[in-house]
Amino acid sequence: MKPERVTQNPEANDQLLYFTSSSLLSDDSRLIFLSDRTGSPNIFMRELSTGKEQQLTHNKDGILKSYVYFDGTPYRGLRAYP
Repeated sequence: MKPERVTQNPEANDQLLYFTSSSLLSDDSRLIFLSDRTGSPNIFMRELSTGKEQQLTHNKDGILKSYVYFDGTPYRGLRAYP
């Protein structure tokens, strides 16, 4: 089976959530993913039946500096976990 891109922006760095968390909602109708299409990482939701995408967060501060994101801004931005 050939993989198929389902998100709308082929130039963005879109990625599913961390491998220990499901990116699909419980009814398998929507996909949650991270994307930097706005210039900073944000969380988006895609309706699988219609293809409609909605931005859920409005991060403009880049990424939070941590052991995972070395070049981020301390205490500001989106991070990988709560």
